[in-house]
Amino acid sequence: MRALPISIHRARGSFRADRHGGRPEPKPAIPKPPAGMDKAARALWRYYAPRLAELRVLSALDRETLAIYVRAVARLNKAEAAILETGEIIRTPAGFASPSPWIGIAQKCIETIRFYGGALGLTPES
Repeated sequence: MRALPISIHRARGSFRADRHGGRPEPKPAIPKPPAGMDKAARALWRYYAPRLAELRVLSALDRETLAIYVRAVARLNKAEAAILETGEIIRTPAGFASPSPWIGIAQKCIETIRFYGGALGLTPES
């Protein structure tokens, strides 16, 4: 199991100087979102960034982690909307039934969200 950032220990109330002291602790900050984010991902950035900074678990060093997380959430929302629109089963050009490719995209997004959400302290176990 990887060590949790000091900021998460502080937010949980589990910080102990004898165990966690001396480890680096970046200052909380809201980094600027990277260029190239679509509108949905930028909206998610504006939602999550201030809340994570308020909890003192976001620093400038977390920029890419948060970017990957919000892009995955935006992509998952897009995939779920496409599944609702087209259905879970599609017809191939040859006429065969096949699972929608959006299902695989949604599954990959869920894996990404779980991993990067854990790094940001957004999952129940983190």
